[in-house]
Amino acid sequence: MTNSREPGTVLVFLKYPAAGWVKTRLAAAVGPDRAAELYRGWVGTVLTALQPVRGTARVVGYFAGGAVADFAPWHALA
Repeated sequence: MTNSREPGTVLVFLKYPAAGWVKTRLAAAVGPDRAAELYRGWVGTVLTALQPVRGTARVVGYFAGGAVADFAPWHALA
């Protein structure tokens, strides 16, 4: 029997980083605008960190909370 392995899949779930809609517990301490700004940076960090995996696994992004155009900065990474 041959051991053929299917590539793995990494699912990434993202909300659009709108102030007041993401990281609401953090926002209680730093404010909603700063929490959204931090989240926006973390999204970029996670998607960039996943790029080396793309050769061996499928990276599937699920985006919610905004129009497709709102996520344009990350399209090439997801």
